Amino acid sequence: MEGPLHRSFCNPTLKIFAAGMMAVALTGTATFAASIRNSSLTVTFNPQDASYEIRAAGSEAPVVESRAGAEVDHHWVASSDYPRHSESQSKFQDDLGGGQQDTITFTGLASAPDLVCTLRLYKDLPYGTVEVKVVNHTPNPISIEAIRDVDAIGSERVNLGGPQSADRVMFEGFTEDPTIK
Repeated sequence: MEGPLHRSFCNPTLKIFAAGMMAVALTGTATFAASIRNSSLTVTFNPQDASYEIRAAGSEAPVVESRAGAEVDHHWVASSDYPRHSESQSKFQDDLGGGQQDTITFTGLASAPDLVCTLRLYKDLPYGTVEVKVVNHTPNPISIEAIRDVDAIGSERVNLGGPQSADRVMFEGFTEDPTIK
C-alpha cells in the first residue's frame, strides 16, 4: 500500500501571481487615493490621473473633480502631464483657524517648472482652500500667464446636488450688474 498522496496546488503561474500581488502590496501604497476631511467635506487626491475631488458629507458623487494647471510661456501644463508627484499631509494654522492640508508636488517635465498644489480643509469651518504655485527649477526665466487651481474634469463639471438647470456658478470677480465693470 502506498503512502498518502500529497499534491501542491501552487504551480509556477500561481507563484508569479502571488509574488506580483506582494510587490503591489508592498509598493502600491503610493497609488491609492489619499483623503483629508472635516465634518462637511472630503478632499481626495487621485494619483492615477493626478486629479483631486471635493465631496460634500453624505454625497454619493463629488461636487467637483479637478486637475491643477498653469499657462507657462503660452503653453498650458496640467498636473496630469507630469510623470511624477510627491505628496505630504500635515496640519496648518492661519488667521481663519487650523485644519489638515495635503500638498502635492508635480515634477519631471523637461524644461518645465514644477506645480505645487495645496489642498486645505479647516477643522471647524465648512470649507477649505485650493492653492497652486509654479516653482521654477529650470535654468531659464519663465512667464506665467495664468494658474488654474480648479480645472474641472468628468462628465458633470460641477455637481451641486440638484438639477443642472438650477445650478448657477459665478466666477470670482464676475457680476451680472451691468453698471459694474
